[in-house]
Amino acid sequence: MTWGDIQLSVLHKLFVSDGQTVLVNDSTSPYITAMPLVANEGLMLLAACGRYIPKTIETETAEGVTDLSLKELAENFLSLRENEVFLNGRHTDSYTLIGGERMLLYGIGKWIIGYNAYPQKITQATDKDYVLDVPEDAAVLLPLYIAAELYKDEDPQTAAIYRNEFEAGRETLLYRDTAKSGHMCFESVSKWI
Repeated sequence: MTWGDIQLSVLHKLFVSDGQTVLVNDSTSPYITAMPLVANEGLMLLAACGRYIPKTIETETAEGVTDLSLKELAENFLSLRENEVFLNGRHTDSYTLIGGERMLLYGIGKWIIGYNAYPQKITQATDKDYVLDVPEDAAVLLPLYIAAELYKDEDPQTAAIYRNEFEAGRETLLYRDTAKSGHMCFESVSKWI
């Protein structure tokens, strides 16, 4: 989904667009100007619900112990991906994560470190053709959040409806990918049942 698609969807929800084109005029200009800041808030809420952007860092080590700052290697570093650290092409646990942002690597060779990235920030200069680097199922919720935030002073009831739709969609994303357990049962260890 592109930034232009999101803007068009928001303006359509705010009843100031025909749903075909983003027209910049007196009625749409304040909304368009406020969109980037609100979009960044929404993107962070979506990232926090588990719709992460997976990326990797590749580095070489020549010493037995290497201290890495993950924030320096990847400025968009959010968190380490579970079970995605490799040394010379093989999965490894030969590292220590310190404070969630530094790693001590124990071993010599080529490291590939999987991490979750923060979403790219939207600014006033963001091109309408820019494709958001978030999963599509999360991107479609962003117009609801933006519309709710921008419309809450003018029409609180409609804004609340949009926000509730956003939160319901966000909750669906949060729990959709959780592991489901199979058959569950209770067994008494002392055999009283």
